Amino acid sequence: MLRTFQALRQVDPGYSRPREVETFRVSIPETQVGEAERGIRAEEAILRKIEALPGVSVAGMVDGLPMDRISNHPVYAEDHPVHDGSIPPIRRYKMLSPGYAAAIGNRLVAGRDLTWAETYEQAPVALVSENVAREWWQDPRAAIGKRIRATLNDDWREVIGVLEDVRDDGIDQRAPGMIYWPLWQKNVAEKLCRPRLPGPQRGIRDPDAPRRISRPSPGTGASRPECECQPSGGRHEDVGNGV
Repeated sequence: MLRTFQALRQVDPGYSRPREVETFRVSIPETQVGEAERGIRAEEAILRKIEALPGVSVAGMVDGLPMDRISNHPVYAEDHPVHDGSIPPIRRYKMLSPGYAAAIGNRLVAGRDLTWAETYEQAPVALVSENVAREWWQDPRAAIGKRIRATLNDDWREVIGVLEDVRDDGIDQRAPGMIYWPLWQKNVAEKLCRPRLPGPQRGIRDPDAPRRISRPSPGTGASRPECECQPSGGRHEDVGNGV
């Protein structure tokens, strides 16, 4: 058992220096923002203020921190057609803001991060994990420019970035293939889990960490905030910031 514990301590979970990351939840009542864009702009404003704090280098939000929320759905790749009667691959979904990967120390393997302009424009873009990129296109760099979508009725979305694999099911489990969508999208299936307006969660990367808002789960180093989803509308994210 001791050898197993020591071995697990050497596993790369897909994010770095978790002791420097703070996470917390902020609820924005839907009555205060109304439209989805106003909710996102309010959340971006909160992130900007957090980033302005001494010791904080970057902040971001996501609808579920590592090892926290599981949302698995089919995904289609334009150059890997699914034959009639076949089931497309099932992958883990995350919805995130620009800066989230940097906030938790999730390395960008190829391509680039999302931008706030793309979020507000509801640009048809997405990111994928490295294992998804290698499964479909052999090389993470080859994934850039490819197109994926959640259902046959959705718009195709261009892959603009590839993120390091995250052991989202636990450090003793293999990293699941993951698809990362922008916080705000158009022409997307209703069944996709959208962030919920009340209750975005945020995390802060701070090497001094004078106080913890959310304690890490034993053995993982990652905070485990609660996260809820609803079929459509509303917002809900986790936020992380770092130095």
